[in-house]
Amino acid sequence: MNNIYRSRVRRTKPRHYAHFILLLVSAILSLTLMYHDLRIAKKMFIRPSLTQTTIDTELKDLAPILGGHDLSPPGGDAQIILKPGLGKHRYDEDAVFAIGNTLDYDEVVLFVTTLRESGFEGDLVLSTPTIATMDKKLVDFLEYHAQAGLVVYDGVIRLDSTDDDMSHGANVTADFVYLRGLYGDKDTGDDLNDGRIPRSLGVARFELYWVWAMRYSPVSRILLVDAEDTYFQPSGEEGIGSGKVCPNETNSFIHIYEENKLNYKHRMNFIHKKAMLIHAYKNKVIMTFFYNENILTPASTHGHQKAVETYLRAMVKQFDYTQCAEYQCEWAFHNYLFYMGVLLSTPEIDDVKLHMQGTGAVNSIRLDAPLENSKIFDTESNIVYNHPLGDGRQASWAVHQYKSDEQLYRHINSTKLELVSKLDYSKPPLQVKSPIYLGSEFTVSVKPALGQHRYNEDAIFSVVQAEGLQKLAVFILSARKSGFKGDIVLLTPSHLLPPAIENFLNRQAKHDVIVYRGIATRSEKGSGWVLNDFYNNASTGKRIVDPRPPRPEGLVRFE
Repeated sequence: MNNIYRSRVRRTKPRHYAHFILLLVSAILSLTLMYHDLRIAKKMFIRPSLTQTTIDTELKDLAPILGGHDLSPPGGDAQIILKPGLGKHRYDEDAVFAIGNTLDYDEVVLFVTTLRESGFEGDLVLSTPTIATMDKKLVDFLEYHAQAGLVVYDGVIRLDSTDDDMSHGANVTADFVYLRGLYGDKDTGDDLNDGRIPRSLGVARFELYWVWAMRYSPVSRILLVDAEDTYFQPSGEEGIGSGKVCPNETNSFIHIYEENKLNYKHRMNFIHKKAMLIHAYKNKVIMTFFYNENILTPASTHGHQKAVETYLRAMVKQFDYTQCAEYQCEWAFHNYLFYMGVLLSTPEIDDVKLHMQGTGAVNSIRLDAPLENSKIFDTESNIVYNHPLGDGRQASWAVHQYKSDEQLYRHINSTKLELVSKLDYSKPPLQVKSPIYLGSEFTVSVKPALGQHRYNEDAIFSVVQAEGLQKLAVFILSARKSGFKGDIVLLTPSHLLPPAIENFLNRQAKHDVIVYRGIATRSEKGSGWVLNDFYNNASTGKRIVDPRPPRPEGLVRFE
């Protein structure tokens, strides 16, 4: 038995050595794979700063500049004079920005109609050729939708070689353009020539986007998207107006997308022309920082206006600095701004949200094609889905690069024909719900029935039914017992209160309790609630009827 045991022991010893050797080989391979990243990390700490990096930390106040590229702030005698040819911006709305110059008629119909049918209620801002040169059927379509949130800038993008419109049939990879009518003389209002060198459409569009972005509020949500082969799905739950992808909040975020990982083959060092980075920045060292990073696409960026406007200023500034005017130079700017930390160095951007392809508002599908064997496509319904990331299977909102997949392309071509055949301008356009914004023509006239506000104090707001003295007393007295010394502001639904409650509130009004009574009432038709005696006409001082339609009681309290 002992001999057998010893024999077994001797045979097992080599296995321990084998495990050790395997671990050693694994460690060596891991270190080898990490060597490049470790070397780059070392350089990031000891390298001299690239000239551009230090300049980029001063993005604030560096708006796009007229003429020259010395990175000086805008000034002199220039001002923005560009105005839309059709439609009007709505300052407080969300917006989608796109270049429609090179689209066919049916592609414009697809883009605009599917966006509206997806439930998006904000503005669609579109660049087009000069209206006077368009086919009448396209003009009719644009004029129809300009009644409900479409804003058209026509004739701005010009071919540098001929001064013609950039329009369908132009070669976007070779033709250079300039922008007409962006700037004018402050005193005379006369147009000033485009002071920048001719550049590709992909580069020039960001200056036009910047001008448009100035027309919206800081919390408006804006999507910059490639309209060339994009449509929208009505079942999409990730649209920028849904409040899910870009919540309407005080923080200012920008969302940027990876184009596609494609099994690590879509990293910067494998991309043709290295995303124009070396050409733009004239420095091969820059690729050591981007070598192992996934390429980011500038064709689908969105976020809050304050963040997007800052991003657009940065994109134009990169062109001013590099003078990289060729096709796809915007890819270099876009990736540089993210990977060099430029965007996060600006106070206007609270955070940059990086998304894997197909996990947000826009799904760029080119590198997933053909889709028939993909989990993101239903071949029966022709619905494109986002890649699942824990929230189940969700239909994509915007589908980009649909021309890359043969089956989807056929389906969308059929959809175009159907949409065009159903156009009916005798009906009012798809109405977008737009809140009524009360401007300077209205003043708030409502005053409390009991008590007075203290401007610099904290406050508790509440709606109380005032049906029982005990509940009301517990609410107010427990707040005071907890140490709260601010105002307690109450809204009661009725002017007439039970005597016991009336006496209690009168006593509490001496201790900073403020009461509004009978302001919110059910409308005459009973379809909702309205506010009574709430607003005055600013000019006449007379009371006016609540200008908003009847709404749920729960919403009235927030007003």
